[in-house]
Amino acid sequence: MWKDSETNIDLLYFDYLVYVTKKIILDDKLTSSTIGIYGDWGSGKSSLIDMVMNNLKQK
Repeated sequence: MWKDSETNIDLLYFDYLVYVTKKIILDDKLTSSTIGIYGDWGSGKSSLIDMVMNNLKQK
């Protein structure tokens, strides 16, 4: 069984999701918005959040 831990390496090709999520977060017209990330166990939800957070920190 594989270890269940998030990654910063985009092995699932989530770069487009990181881009769209970052645009939503930074858009002032969309303040007071809620972003939901849904998926089955192991689908990469935590990794997506971690990649978005790291991408925002680089700005």
